[in-house]
Amino acid sequence: MTAEIRSVQSQSDEPSQAKPPIEGSARLLLNDLSIQGLGIFSDKPFIAGQEVAIMLEVPTKIFLRCKVVYCQERDISMTIISSLPYAYRIGIKFVFENAAEEAAVRKYCEDVMHSLTTAA
Repeated sequence: MTAEIRSVQSQSDEPSQAKPPIEGSARLLLNDLSIQGLGIFSDKPFIAGQEVAIMLEVPTKIFLRCKVVYCQERDISMTIISSLPYAYRIGIKFVFENAAEEAAVRKYCEDVMHSLTTAA
């Protein structure tokens, strides 16, 4: 599954200190998706602790607020899931502002699993 990932710009009192957001494309293996978070392969590095937003579009579009748990560079000479170089393996933890957001992610995960089992 493809995904888009973008760093969440931190608020700063000094506009000169504001950094532009990092934007990247990513791939997600469905066995790396859970209601707590996900693992992705990204074309851009992100820093552990960094807040990011992720958009998934299959089976329905969902926007996820998250925090990076780890980011490891990997050997891109061995292509695993794409001909494009996704050089970074990133662990992501979902950040829920309320119970409704958590319920939406739970339903999304259930929909993904249901679509997989009915397709088989």
